[in-house]
Amino acid sequence: MTSKVSAVPEPGPSIASGHSIEPTTGSSEATHQKNDPMSSANASPEPMQATNSALEGLPAEIRRIILEELDYPSLLTLAHTSPVFYQSYRLHQTPLLRACLQKALGVTIADASAAYRSSPGVFAQERNKDEITKFLATAWGGPPNELTESEVREVSRFHFTVMEPLLERFMTWSLNHFSTLEATAKPPSITERGRIMRAMYRFSTGYNLFYGYNRYDPSPMALGDFDIISLFLFLFEPWEVEQIVSVDCWVRQELDSLEEVYSGKRQQWGYEHLLATVPQSINGARELLLGVLTEYTQEQRRIEQPSERDLRAEAREPLPFVGDLEPDSFESKSSPPLGWTWVCEGVYYNGYGDRLGREMRQIAWVMWDEGRFRKQMAEYGDEI
Repeated sequence: MTSKVSAVPEPGPSIASGHSIEPTTGSSEATHQKNDPMSSANASPEPMQATNSALEGLPAEIRRIILEELDYPSLLTLAHTSPVFYQSYRLHQTPLLRACLQKALGVTIADASAAYRSSPGVFAQERNKDEITKFLATAWGGPPNELTESEVREVSRFHFTVMEPLLERFMTWSLNHFSTLEATAKPPSITERGRIMRAMYRFSTGYNLFYGYNRYDPSPMALGDFDIISLFLFLFEPWEVEQIVSVDCWVRQELDSLEEVYSGKRQQWGYEHLLATVPQSINGARELLLGVLTEYTQEQRRIEQPSERDLRAEAREPLPFVGDLEPDSFESKSSPPLGWTWVCEGVYYNGYGDRLGREMRQIAWVMWDEGRFRKQMAEYGDEI
């Protein structure tokens, strides 16, 4: 299947970026808590304090309820501006951060958990087929295991200080390909944010688990392109895989910019050690889905490992657009966005990557709600 859009406008400027989910290292949990002024380990029971603020004078139970209703930026702002609420925050840090994550992520917390627990500093097992299979069997097999106190802090810190800004940069990158204010001015909806954030976390998990694999290694425990498909991508619907592909396209362009910056500063800054390691990371990220996205690999997989999804595609099972809906539970599947049902002509299609063409990846066509997608396609003269 080829894209209905023949060409994509030249991209706008991009900013190089490189991030991965890793826990704080170099100290034990106890040391980390001791040195963390916001840690509940340093808190003592809330004292009765004289205050002129009616809000601060509320009972401790009411103050905690107030904190539980705040989003992450508001929570930290109040905790840092009020000594009384700061003490309440320190006493109840873990449940408060857990509540912030739940409000911000919803069911996507399973993807954030998988990305964190697959990171190099946490996934201590050898990255072979057996260990990765065991990990993935539980990562999206149902409700995620409850995050521990330290995991809540690490995932919160990473999500709100790294992933949220990266989401905004992804939006800027993808929407810079369009010229009309009507298509770009509207902030991302809840469903758009959910699609992008899940795809970014899933890309991170795939990179954590499969980075550095050698597709030419013949040993039985070696990982190859088919393993990335059968162990990892099979967990998701094809439109969800295409959302990961869109993130992969963005990462590739960001890393190209990063490599240009570093190569231009090699002599000026003398970053010999840094530059010796950066290309390895860049190439690893570039090659993660390189073989998986080809039509040849997907066709060979279809022949050697046929699936129930292939049968649905062969039967041309109807798959209409039913609206922009977020999954309401860990067991429920996401519904396809309008872009997917339009490109696939309203029937189930079990393909992604090169099978859909490369023209539309950089406009993140499979991320957008109905209204934004219609406005984007109108720029190409396509009426939907």
